[in-house]
Amino acid sequence: MERLYINPTQYLAPVPEAVYQTKIGNYRPLDLWLRNREGRTLARGEVGTLADIVAHLRTAASVIHQIDVIVGTILESDTLLADA
Repeated sequence: MERLYINPTQYLAPVPEAVYQTKIGNYRPLDLWLRNREGRTLARGEVGTLADIVAHLRTAASVIHQIDVIVGTILESDTLLADA
C-alpha cells in the first residue's frame, strides 16, 4: 500500500504497508482511527491529523524494528542473564 484512500477519489501518499500495519499493543492505530470515521466526510483538520498519525507511525515502525533487532541479538547470545 502506498496510497491510503480516504474516499473513492482522495488519498494520502506515501503510506507504506509497514506503517499501516504497525501495531501498538493489540491495535493498529491507523486502521482503528479510520474505522471510527467510516461513512462520513473528514473535516480538513482531521485530514491533517491523519497525516500526523502516519508520520508518527512511520517513526514508531522504525523504532520498533530497531528494538526487535536489538532484542533478537540479545536473545541469540549466550550472555542473557549471565550475571544474574
